[in-house]
Amino acid sequence: CRPGGELLVVDYRAKKSVSGPPMKMRLKQERVEQELRAAGFHVEVVQEKLPRHYMIRGIKTTKSCASCAKKIK
Repeated sequence: CRPGGELLVVDYRAKKSVSGPPMKMRLKQERVEQELRAAGFHVEVVQEKLPRHYMIRGIKTTKSCASCAKKIK
């Protein structure tokens, strides 16, 4: 929960492919971006060369939970 902390999400695109998890288990890139923003992350889409994946970096910009905020003090 510390501001400046980073999280990297790598997932299969929500398009049919011969490998990877079933479609119902894949998250759309837009949804991941929305969820990260809602949790107080700045979102950066990482340019990658993986044909069936996307990567998103989340950089924490705010403290989000009371218990973590107590630990930071």
